[in-house]
Amino acid sequence: FLLIILVISAQLVSKVAYGDTTLVKFGSSWKFLDNNTTPANWQTTAFNDAAWSSGMGEFGYGDNDERTVINYGGNPNSKYITTYFRKSFSIINPLDYSLILDLIRDDAAIVYLNGNEVYRNNLPSGTINYNTLAIENVPDEASWLTTIINPAFLISGINVIAVEIHQQSDTSSDISFNAQLSATFPITCTTPSNFTTSLIDTT
Repeated sequence: FLLIILVISAQLVSKVAYGDTTLVKFGSSWKFLDNNTTPANWQTTAFNDAAWSSGMGEFGYGDNDERTVINYGGNPNSKYITTYFRKSFSIINPLDYSLILDLIRDDAAIVYLNGNEVYRNNLPSGTINYNTLAIENVPDEASWLTTIINPAFLISGINVIAVEIHQQSDTSSDISFNAQLSATFPITCTTPSNFTTSLIDTT
């Protein structure tokens, strides 16, 4: 009898695609401090924020769009200049991530990742304290700022993003804060290609 075998072969080819995820979502729960003090090392992963207040973004006062109203000290003619925020998130394989930050700040902000400053907006260079004023008033505090964040300070496991928001004046009528941290990461896909076929006659 006649027996013919069809042989199909192919090469496996690896291709890199990119996925995305949201590490910190708009409107998330944050820990915050609004008592006109600055604890040492408040930006770091080791800091214990158990005594801080908790709330959902957006944070602020004066715009009537806040989910969490923060304290300015009770004196409208001498309001607190700075409010501090912390948020934890967890990741694996930190070297694979690229980070994008979307931020609402009124009037100014410094952003830290695991205690390291990664973004500063509308504040002078050099050392900053809780009485440092923003350089200028933000006319449209509802506008989102988008920036790429250096992922070099990410660690495998629990990470902390921390933000300090500064006013331009101690008589400012409003303050706002909200943020989202997104990430892209590579995904390796293996697919067959270069198919070949052959017939083997076994007679």
